[in-house]
Parts: sequence; C-alpha cells; structure tokens
Amino acid sequence: MNRSAAVIVRRARRLSQAVFLLAFLALVFHARYSTLTMDLAAGRVEAPPSAGGFLYFDPFAALGLLVSSRSIPAPFLWAIVVSAATILLGRFFCGWICPFGTLHHILGRLAPLRPLRRASVRAAGRRAQALKYGLLAAILAAAALTALQPAAFDPLSILARALAVSVFPAVHLAAVRVLSAAMDSGASILAEPASAAYRLLERRELVGEAVPFRTALSTGVLLSALLLANLAWPRAWCRFLCPLGALLGLLARLSPLRLLKDGSRCVPCARCAILCPGGASPDGEAAWRGTECVLCLNCAAACPEDALGFGFREDAEAARAPDLTRRALVTGLAGGLLSAPFLRSSRSRAGRSRLIRPPGALPEPLFLAACLRCGACTRICPKAAIHPSLLDAGIEGIWTPRIIPRVGYCVYSCTLCGQVCPSGAIRPLTIEEKKGSDRVRPVKLGTAVVDRGRCIPWDSGLSCLACEEVCPVSPKAITVDVGPGLGPRAVGGAVGRPRVDSFWCIGCGRCENICPVDGEAAIRVFPLGESRAEG
Repeated sequence: MNRSAAVIVRRARRLSQAVFLLAFLALVFHARYSTLTMDLAAGRVEAPPSAGGFLYFDPFAALGLLVSSRSIPAPFLWAIVVSAATILLGRFFCGWICPFGTLHHILGRLAPLRPLRRASVRAAGRRAQALKYGLLAAILAAAALTALQPAAFDPLSILARALAVSVFPAVHLAAVRVLSAAMDSGASILAEPASAAYRLLERRELVGEAVPFRTALSTGVLLSALLLANLAWPRAWCRFLCPLGALLGLLARLSPLRLLKDGSRCVPCARCAILCPGGASPDGEAAWRGTECVLCLNCAAACPEDALGFGFREDAEAARAPDLTRRALVTGLAGGLLSAPFLRSSRSRAGRSRLIRPPGALPEPLFLAACLRCGACTRICPKAAIHPSLLDAGIEGIWTPRIIPRVGYCVYSCTLCGQVCPSGAIRPLTIEEKKGSDRVRPVKLGTAVVDRGRCIPWDSGLSCLACEEVCPVSPKAITVDVGPGLGPRAVGGAVGRPRVDSFWCIGCGRCENICPVDGEAAIRVFPLGESRAEG
C-alpha cells in the first residue's frame, strides 16, 4: 500500500472513531427524562434511543446472553453481521467503531514513552496478551453454570454504565457548583454571564439537583484506572483484558486480510512497532499477529519506505494464532468452573431484604442472566430511583439496577426503564399493566411497612400524614387510624396514625421518599409480594 493512500485510510479511520464515539456519548446523554419531550401523564410516553442499541451489534454481548440465559433476543442477531465482517476483515470493530477502544487509543497516544521504553513495554506485553483469552474462557465457563452475565465486563457496557452513573453526574455537579460560585462572587463580569448560562441550562433541564448514585465513586475510579493504564501500556485494556477483543481476535484468525511486507524495502527503524497500539508485531521481530491487529494503519502510514500494506492473501503462516496457550485456556476454564459454587453461595449471603427491582423485572435468576448492566434504566429514571447495586444481590448481581426509595421513587405512570432496556431483563410494560385496571392487577414492587418506633404519630403522638397524602393508588394503600398517641413521648389527644393495606400497596416508594424522619425512614418498602412474572 502506498504511504499516502495509507494516510488517507487512517484519516478515514479517525473520522469513523470520532463519529461513533460522539454518537455513543450523545445516546447516553440524551437517554434521560425531560419534561420538554416527555409527559408522564400522557397515555403513552416514548423513551429516547439509548446507547443500548450499540450492544445489538456486539458479538460478546450476544454470546453472553446465549450462554447465561440460553436465548438471544432478536435485535442481538445483528451481532452476526459484525462477526461475519470480522471473519472477512479482522478486528476492524476495535479500531474503527468501538467507542471505548477509541478512548484508549487517544490516551495511548499521549503516553510519554521513549522508543527504548516502548520496546520493553512491547516485549512484556506480548506475554501478557494471552490473559484476555483466559479471562474470556473463565467468564463464559462461570456464566454457563451460574446466573453471571458476561456482558457486565463488556467494554460497551462498562463505558455506558460509567457515563450514566459517574461521568455525566460529575460533570453536572461541577457545572452547577462553578456557575453558582460565579453568581455568588459579587463580580458582575462573572456573575452576569454565569447567571445567563444557568438560566439557559435550567430552561433546557440540564442543571438542577445533582443525585449521587451509590456506585458513582467506584465506577468512576474503575473507568479512570482503565484509561490511565494507557499511559504505561498503550491500549492496555484492549491488549490484555477486553473479552470482546479476545472473541473478535479468535474470529479474526479466519480472516484472509493480511499485512503485506516488502522485505527488500524494509529498514530496521521499528517505527511501525512503536506506533502499533495492539502489539501486533508488524516490524518482523516475530510473525505478524493478525489476531491482535486493530487495523489502525499506523504502521503503513508511518513506514518511510512504503514497505507495508494490507491485502487479501490465503497464507496460513502470514498471521500467528492468538497467544492462547494450553495453560492459559485450562487455567481460565478451571477458574470459571471453580468459581461457580462461590458465586452461587454469594446469593444466599446477599442482603436481599431491601432489594427492590425496577417494574417489569424478570424473576431474579432470569433477571441476573439477562441484565447487561449498561445503566440505561438508571439514566432514564425520572426521579433517580434506580441505582446500580453493589453486593446486595451477591457477586452475580453486581451493577444490576435496584430501586432505593429513600433517594427517589417509582413514578406511578412511568414505564421508561423497560423501554430502554436492550436485553429485556426489564420487560416493557403498558400503562394498564403498570397501573392496573379492572382486568389486571398493577405491577407490585413490594410492600411498605410502618416502623412504629420511628413514626411520628405512633411514637410521639404528633400529627404527620405525609405518606398518606402522597400515596398515588386509588383507593389509597395508606389509611389513617385515628386514636390517641400511644408512644413513650405521646402528648395525648386524638391523632391520625398511618397503616398500610398490603393488598393495595404497589411498593412505589413515594411514602418512604417523603417521610420527614431524619435518617432511615419510618415507613420503608420491602420486596414483599413483588410481582415479577416472566414476560
């Protein structure tokens, strides 16, 4: 390939990376509730498109669903197209499309490594590249025996979850604080522009109260660590850990696209190897690793002698097999199989007494197997009630969504989370299914329980019926029992005391959310009687 042609193709690759990265960021950002575009009082509310659509083209997400839940939703069949293209062209997805890979590519280019340092990094990296294949085997083996969802470790899920839970909320909080500080500064040169900017953003519902998600810090630290690793090892995640990259590398082994090298023109400058982000060894120190090549064309564009190019050639020795040794394979499979009992036992030890799933969630084993942990439901929730869990559902349930009523409640007429869920772990509900009618019972998330030792009317004999006032169902699930205050600090006289009718209570959490008691609410929702019929 002529060097100038390689430069043009490389520019096309960079444009493709920018387009897909910006599209991914835009989809995650705009997949949020806004009264400007959505009205929950309407008969039908359409959720905006989410980044979960990217996962439909993700072969690892599709394979993960097949292994863990024994089925693949129809939209994920698009992954066959990417798989077929990978067999033909190699790992083009990693170098041209993957938004997470693009971020690693950018950070890898910023690594301040001298050529000698890069050479040592390459030598160490070649031995470690087998790790991702062992991890792929371990994840799939564990998923086959438990409800572990492999896509929780998928790069697209990791990035979408981090953006929804950590990055965008952090940017929101920083913007609010900077604008507020500028408006309070007393300097007109700062206050007036800041005030105008704040009003503009407020009209567009881009500023307001920032909600801290439970896993925001840990998710942000994980994302930062993966990205900053590129300063030591360019494209470290892609080379050593990415299970999607490992799967695509196995498929790329079948590709007839090869790196073509004119040995008579090559000079030992090693520029191609220094600029190779995938550790594909294009410099001839070892056979070219087609399974590690992400088709960035840095090597061909940088070659001063036009000695490198790409073309189709049926040459079995032109590309090395993946660096997957028998030891790595056996270790990965054994680790995955041996982890199954530990993962299962973590279910029983998990604290599930307050584990409330979003409306429409499948039964727990099916939910854990289908949920991709992409954070789409967290991002779209109008009241920020949905948060990623930690170990509440065991290790298998890490990053799965749960409702925390003390932070936010489930809006009575909202069905947005089921609309944006890409895998069907939260099935889409109709308004009739969610609210109920003469023909069907409403979806029940749990049941509220009054803690009489903390409830103001029950304990102190003072008037407080905030929970009864906001109960959205009809007839109300919270009724008033009028009688004298009986608590240790009762002041006497008749007072209305709340009681919960478990038949009518849907567990939306609005009562717990509004309870004025400091700390833990005096009325709390537990997953008692939850309805999670398989759709």
